[in-house]
Amino acid sequence: MEITVSDERAPDEKARFSELFGRRYAVLTVGTIVLLGCNAFEIVGAATAMPAVLDDVGGVGLFGAAIAAPLVASVFAAPFGGRLADRFGTLRPLVLALSVFSLGLLATSFATSMAQVAAGRFVVGLGAGATLTLQLVIIARYYPLRLQPLVLGVVSAVFIIPGMIGPTISATLVETVGWHWIFGGIIPILALCAALLIPEIIRRPALDLSEVGDGAEGAAEESPAWGPALLAGGLGIVVLAGSASDPRWLLLIPVGILVLVPGARVTLPRGTWVARPGKPAVIACALTACAAYLTTENFLPLLLREVRGSTILEAGLPLTVAAFFWAAGSWSQARLAPARRPNVAAGGAVVAAAGLVLAASLVFEVVPFWLAYPATALGSFGCGLVFTICQVIAVEGAPAGREGEATALVQLANLLGTALGTTAAAIVIARLDDQLGAAVGITMLVAAGFAVLASFAARRMPATRTST
Repeated sequence: MEITVSDERAPDEKARFSELFGRRYAVLTVGTIVLLGCNAFEIVGAATAMPAVLDDVGGVGLFGAAIAAPLVASVFAAPFGGRLADRFGTLRPLVLALSVFSLGLLATSFATSMAQVAAGRFVVGLGAGATLTLQLVIIARYYPLRLQPLVLGVVSAVFIIPGMIGPTISATLVETVGWHWIFGGIIPILALCAALLIPEIIRRPALDLSEVGDGAEGAAEESPAWGPALLAGGLGIVVLAGSASDPRWLLLIPVGILVLVPGARVTLPRGTWVARPGKPAVIACALTACAAYLTTENFLPLLLREVRGSTILEAGLPLTVAAFFWAAGSWSQARLAPARRPNVAAGGAVVAAAGLVLAASLVFEVVPFWLAYPATALGSFGCGLVFTICQVIAVEGAPAGREGEATALVQLANLLGTALGTTAAAIVIARLDDQLGAAVGITMLVAAGFAVLASFAARRMPATRTST
């Protein structure tokens, strides 16, 4: 069943943009941007710094686990961030999430082994996963429908700032004061985020969007609370078993899968794995798009640094290009008519697949290094477009009073897709640690396959708000 709700769109996009940064919404908008910036700086900074962490503390067998740890934790935390927001309001879950995020960053900054890095980043993921969901909750609850696609585009496009300066800052910190400061340095940004958002949330009531909720009540079918816990637990078992040096640990991988599957069954909408038209296709598209691109972004600096012999700065610079084109893809969707979203997202996923295949070719020495830039440009533009379109559809369809659960679902799909892709990569790298180039190349080709699946799912997404 499909329902259509008037967007009440302002006739002039410039007027809507001015309203977004006008007196009424300016502090909330900037605070939401800073919230995403904290996550973006951690992701970009960690991706740039992790090869240096490996050089410092060793533990190549746990390298993939350290990359996957925050993703596994986020799979658990993202849905609970939404549930807590629905039960207790936005304020208390936000304060809790920011506190846990800061604690994880502090622990990571003092780590002296790869195991400690993985543990610290797991705590980071608990806080970061919840804040990513709460970002969507804030947009769904405090912005009118006519501004929601624009604010999502602006917030996502701001990823360009940490993407452009993050690799340079990270490389400079690594070469001067050490990689530990990359994680500790994000804590003051979280404090700024709290200073902006908390007073705004205290003083302003959530908007009454009951006219959307009444028609879309089915968009947020409540799932058991133990579902995300099984998802995260199963992923954790698979990561640890696959990363262990003793091959006998591999016997635990089927156990992890047996734990993961029922969690996915009760948490994700029925029909997700076959991209059934409607809401399941939105979730499937978000999941496969993130499995495609964000997995590659986590391991591309490792390939450039350890296989191609680049400097830390050179290995991180493609992430700057990626941020710019991700922002371009995110921003471009704001002008789309709803009816065009599925086909545009499908085309974006195909573009991303082409970029990921090009990135995989970098494992060969005969392939020029500069191809890393167009590869990341294509991959990030395509996935940025797909990623934001999925978020727009989820936010628009969120029923009143249950925005947290509805928006958490697409955020969970993003995190679960990245976690699944990164977990597979972690296992491959742990098993082929003496053939790193081959391992990362295989990872990127698999990621390109996920992008093709995202294109298929995108064509089955709803063009209007849906309750199916």
